[in-house]
Amino acid sequence: MVFNKKMFVLIIIPGILGVLLSFAMSVFQMNRDTTITAGILLKQLDNVTQIVKHTTKLTSILVMKPCKDILEQLIANGALTPYVRTTGLIENNFQICSSVSGFKKMNVNDVYGTSFHNKNKESRIVSISGTSFVPGKTAIVFLMPIGNDMTAFSIVESRYIYDLMDVLDDENDDSFSLRFTEGPAII
Repeated sequence: MVFNKKMFVLIIIPGILGVLLSFAMSVFQMNRDTTITAGILLKQLDNVTQIVKHTTKLTSILVMKPCKDILEQLIANGALTPYVRTTGLIENNFQICSSVSGFKKMNVNDVYGTSFHNKNKESRIVSISGTSFVPGKTAIVFLMPIGNDMTAFSIVESRYIYDLMDVLDDENDDSFSLRFTEGPAII
């Protein structure tokens, strides 16, 4: 049996097209899986954000009372709210009340390694590489300006986000990182 060029082309071209089509379909499926996985991560992050924003709002409402009068409520908010590590109040870059440190006045730079001055007076989310209480553990800080150089804050332990990212990474062999306006990326 003699193969001529026509037979060769009739065999090779469908084979090459099949390989290219399989490759294109696998790339499409991988992109689709990554999009779905990223959507799951962002949906959970949005869920955490809504819970923590609510906690920060509850903290901001307590601003008119002395810390010793609201400390019990702050501790309850910090301890009983999922994902929240601590919540409290900052005035002129000093933490004046916190569910962790109580009413001990502390410089924000000393506790969190950065200042939380809010020039545009809008709520914001930043990540920090740790606190003086829990060094080396990345945290997410939700800041809500109240006025008169006062800011309500809540801190989320990034371990919750890491765990979700790890599960999603293992499931789809993807790699994710989150970056906020300020601070280190959560990888």
